Amino acid sequence: MKNKVIGVLLSIILIVVMGAIAFAGLMNHRNSESSVKLNYEEAYGISGNQYTVIFNNELKDYRALDINGQVYLSLEGVTSEINSRLYWDANENVLIYTKPSGSVKTWPDQTTYSDPDEGQKELGYVPLTSVDDEMYIAVEYVKLFTKCNIDAYTEPNRLVIRTNWDEAKMVDVKKETSIRYKGGVKAEVLRESQVGEKLYVLDDSYDDWTFVASSDGYIGWVADKYIGEAYTEAPAEPEFTGFEYTTVQRDHKIKMVWHQVMTEAANASFDTALANVTGMNVVSPTWFAFQDTNGNIRSIATADYVAKAHERGMEVWALFSNQFPDENGELKGFEGTGVPTDEVLSYTSKRENAVAQVISCCQQFGIDGINLDFENIMSPSDPYDESGKAAVNYIQFVRELSVACHKNNIIFTIDNYVPLYTQHYDRREQNVFADYLVIMGYDEHYAGGTEAGPVASIGFVEQGITDTLNTGVPASKVINGIPFYTRYWYTDSEGLKYGGEATMDEAAGYASSHNVTPQWLDDQGVNYVTYTGNDGNIYEMWLEDTQAVERKMQLITQYDLAGVSCWKLGQENSAVWGVISQYIP
Repeated sequence: MKNKVIGVLLSIILIVVMGAIAFAGLMNHRNSESSVKLNYEEAYGISGNQYTVIFNNELKDYRALDINGQVYLSLEGVTSEINSRLYWDANENVLIYTKPSGSVKTWPDQTTYSDPDEGQKELGYVPLTSVDDEMYIAVEYVKLFTKCNIDAYTEPNRLVIRTNWDEAKMVDVKKETSIRYKGGVKAEVLRESQVGEKLYVLDDSYDDWTFVASSDGYIGWVADKYIGEAYTEAPAEPEFTGFEYTTVQRDHKIKMVWHQVMTEAANASFDTALANVTGMNVVSPTWFAFQDTNGNIRSIATADYVAKAHERGMEVWALFSNQFPDENGELKGFEGTGVPTDEVLSYTSKRENAVAQVISCCQQFGIDGINLDFENIMSPSDPYDESGKAAVNYIQFVRELSVACHKNNIIFTIDNYVPLYTQHYDRREQNVFADYLVIMGYDEHYAGGTEAGPVASIGFVEQGITDTLNTGVPASKVINGIPFYTRYWYTDSEGLKYGGEATMDEAAGYASSHNVTPQWLDDQGVNYVTYTGNDGNIYEMWLEDTQAVERKMQLITQYDLAGVSCWKLGQENSAVWGVISQYIP
């Protein structure tokens, strides 16, 4: 019996020992690190001449291609993420980069490009080619115009691009380990990492594992036990001599007034229009518009007007609008001009034609500056903008006109409605090329609108200023435009309706004739008037008078802007000039 008990005990002990051994083996297997290497091509869906693209430590969903020993990227990907100043004209099949001296041009499937300073230059490779009806650009050509690191690796094929030089979170490898496709010891290996290697930290919020990127383009996971504490460090920047675009600012504040003239004969109104004007140093007559969609310019400039302005100590910055003539030859309003405007701006030859004609007029008549007032530029979401490039075409025109102006010592300024309305106008790029940016700080409530209110409440104006400054434009280049006109609304038996526009004196006359004292609205920075008209309708006005102008001038002074511009001559009360000079002597 005793031997039988001992036998049972020995059996139990053996079972326990064998179970412990099996369990230990299982646990060891579970904790052992897999050395199985990932099939990179299969995992990332590349084959043949394709490369994955890693841009600033982010794996992109598009691919680079090896073509005859050169690595190419889609032109669309390059212009959207790497260098937006590379401009593709799909209508005339030319790639343009605008330098301060002019435009560099290259055409598909040629080994040369045209430089404004050096003429035709041989590359020894094709910088631009089409693959399956999509344009591709050689990365070596991109590097000529871009501060970037672009490195191609093989086995497996990876293209690693860096354009961001901000400080980044890093870790050092302290013990040899694997960068894995996923977190966990059984995950497949991307590659081995050596002691001392620096890795970018993409996410360290997980227990025991950190998501990292290597400098050669592997993005994966490492176990925390193999890496040191995180620290910040800026990537080494490449040597790159960029292009210096210089702009010009006057050594005094700008006090500009727009002068709307619609015919050459109307220039004779100069003396009358400026008879009571004092203190202003720039006049901007509305002289240039489009004659047609071939880029021909309609000009009503005269040398006599320029001479008279100069005699008064005023510069002439001629306004160039994107208006077109109607069937009677009269300029149409800005409504609906977006499509014909892009018919000009989407063709390089038409843009160049327009620029050449405007510059020629400036030289002929001694014009000091151009004030570009292109309105209703279509946004990428506009259904009429079939290519989605109207705003891109516009900013390319800005570059080309700017370069031509500066080569000819002509001041170049751009008008923009407040950013709230025109976010797609790319003020950051305008800032590079324009001497001044003018905020058209009005039309908060607009002609034909169904909502009554001020043309330019002080809150609206201030938001326009701060939004513009927040895009990176310095105050020393920002001119704020103010209105001299008032809009009025009336309510009849059918409801609220837009009434029309009034000058300062007209609006004051309406209030006076109805024995109404304007009520100052401090939160809006305007005087408010309401009265019952002779027709029984109830009228409302938010007056743009001298008091409203003073409030806006205080804001211009507060933000130390470059100056003021006024729309328009003939709508003002003469006392307004003294108010402006009080704040900008």
